[in-house]
Amino acid sequence: MSRRTSDLLDLIQRLYAAPGGDAGWQAFLDELCRRLNGSSAHFISINSHRHASVAMTIRTDPAALDAYRRHWYAFDPWGRSPSLQNVTPGTIAIGDDLITHSQLKRTEYYAGFARPNDMVRCIVGMIETGPQMLSVISINGTERRGPFGTDDAALLDALMPHLQRTLQLHRRITTAEAASEDFSSVIDRATHAVFLIDAAGTVMYMNREAERVVATRDGLCVEDGELLAARAADTTRLRSLLADAAATSKGEGIGSGGALALGRPSGRRPLMVLVTALSFRRQMFLGFEPAVAMVTVTDPERVAVPDEEILGVFLGLTPAEAKLTRLLAQGVTLDEAAIRLGLQRETVRTRLKAILEKTSTHRQADLIRLALSAPPVL
Repeated sequence: MSRRTSDLLDLIQRLYAAPGGDAGWQAFLDELCRRLNGSSAHFISINSHRHASVAMTIRTDPAALDAYRRHWYAFDPWGRSPSLQNVTPGTIAIGDDLITHSQLKRTEYYAGFARPNDMVRCIVGMIETGPQMLSVISINGTERRGPFGTDDAALLDALMPHLQRTLQLHRRITTAEAASEDFSSVIDRATHAVFLIDAAGTVMYMNREAERVVATRDGLCVEDGELLAARAADTTRLRSLLADAAATSKGEGIGSGGALALGRPSGRRPLMVLVTALSFRRQMFLGFEPAVAMVTVTDPERVAVPDEEILGVFLGLTPAEAKLTRLLAQGVTLDEAAIRLGLQRETVRTRLKAILEKTSTHRQADLIRLALSAPPVL
């Protein structure tokens, strides 16, 4: 095996270890720079306005990088070369073909930036091109190194299809991870407990409220990975609903899950449970077991009431009216509300009458139902 082939295989291995984080890409860039006897290496994005933005760099003085971003990008003769405007993905370009070295040495860019930072030679690979964006890998060299040659271009050319694939994979991974983190963040702030269950009946995921519910062991708990009710009969019913949902999710049944109320040893109002089948998904090769059911649990003792500002906006209430409405939605009686607000009982009754008229409701119970339908702050 030739040294060039060995270099290529090693770099390909490093590439496929890179997607998903910065460290792997930096390690690949550093090794590529070493193999090409470069002084620095960069991933660069060039937008439709010919604005070059360095996305990642190695072996570059942070002060020089900052100067490039603030000033020198506008004078970069390689990044702004007309030869790069209509290139196709996979194109490899040597700096001397974009601008001769003698011409480069006469530029302000050379004297003010390239020479002081040992970036006077260049080879670039166009990873992807389009009307709005170019993604470029760039390796720089010193005067002492001399120009990049055909062997250097051949190595970068052999790497290019792997660069393109790993960049696509990197984007998919980071996008999926970001979406998952966003979803988890939203679900964690939900007022309902949420559990995801696999075909074996094992809890795969719990949001923050679900963790609180099972920690109290007041009506529901998790033992050996299984969601169990406080009463044996409730557990049997819960298992039956989960089995129905799992069968539907796997395309083997038509049950949709169901609802049940779970009694609580504390004597508090029962937990309200809803079991729902999830969309059918085949298990991927060497992938995780997919969730087949979602269990949502509402604790009637912890019903979330929207804050006063939201009630004011959605129901068209004044701050004082919104404050009274929120107290009533929290289960406070009119007499208790009068005491908390420091008002006479008749004043509170008059205010409630005005609220009912504004909201087109006729009873206090209807007003509370309307208030609880407004979205809570997550």
